[in-house]
Amino acid sequence: MLTSALDFSRYSPRTYVVSEGDTLSAQKAVVLEHLKAAEVICIADRPESQHDYRLLTIPRARRVHQSLMSTPPTALKSLLACIYLVTVAPMLEKGAFRRPFVDLLILNGPGTCVTLCAAIMLNKLIGLPSPRMIYVESFARVKSLSLSGRILRHLVDRFVVQWPDLVQDNGREECYGCVV
Repeated sequence: MLTSALDFSRYSPRTYVVSEGDTLSAQKAVVLEHLKAAEVICIADRPESQHDYRLLTIPRARRVHQSLMSTPPTALKSLLACIYLVTVAPMLEKGAFRRPFVDLLILNGPGTCVTLCAAIMLNKLIGLPSPRMIYVESFARVKSLSLSGRILRHLVDRFVVQWPDLVQDNGREECYGCVV
C-alpha cells in the first residue's frame, strides 16, 4: 500500500526487502510491479520500465512466539545478512562504490526492519554511503508505538504515525492521517 502511491518513474529501480517466510509481501510487491508496468504500457505505449525492480529476502530477526532467550542468534544472523546487503554487496558491484544500496528506504512494522536500520547506521558510523530512512508506523498502532517504532524513532530521518494520538509533545513523529 505504501509503495503503490510512489511515482515509479522517479523511484527507479525499486528494491523490495522482505523477511524469509513473508511470501504475502513478496507476492504483493510482484503484483504491484506488474500492475504499474501495465499502466505504463497502456499510457505511454512502451514497455521500457518493466521489471525495473528487485526482490531481496533477509532472515527474520525474530519469529512469532520465539522465546527471548533464542532471539539473539537469529537477530545476529539477520544483522549479518543486512550488513552484507547494505555494505558488502554494493562494494562488489561495478561502478557502485560510494553509492548506497538504495537512495531511500521506507520501513514499516516488523522487527526485521530494526536489523536493516542497524546495518545502515553502521554504514553511517564508518562514513559509508547510506540511504535516507522513513519509518511508517503500522496502521494498527492506535494508542502506542510498536517496539520497532520505539527503537527506530530516533534513528530514522522521518518518523510517520497514522494516528494523531501517537504524536508526542516535542517528539519527532509526523502525522498525515491514514497513509495506508
